[in-house]
Amino acid sequence: MPARRLYAMTAHETADLLRRREVSSEELTRAVFDRIRAVEGKIQAFVSLTEEGALEQARMADRRRAAGEEGPL
Repeated sequence: MPARRLYAMTAHETADLLRRREVSSEELTRAVFDRIRAVEGKIQAFVSLTEEGALEQARMADRRRAAGEEGPL
């Protein structure tokens, strides 16, 4: 099966994956940053990125989800 292009999915699609625990918040965040690195040289859309901060927030969301504290995303 080809790898999912998480960065190209809608918010509803990723929310469903998160709810079903088919993907973690950290995995989703990493996929988005991988895509940014792949295209940023051409697009130049960002002034700065805070990847480590975003990954830490994703880990916190994963911990909350594991504890049963579900949110929309």
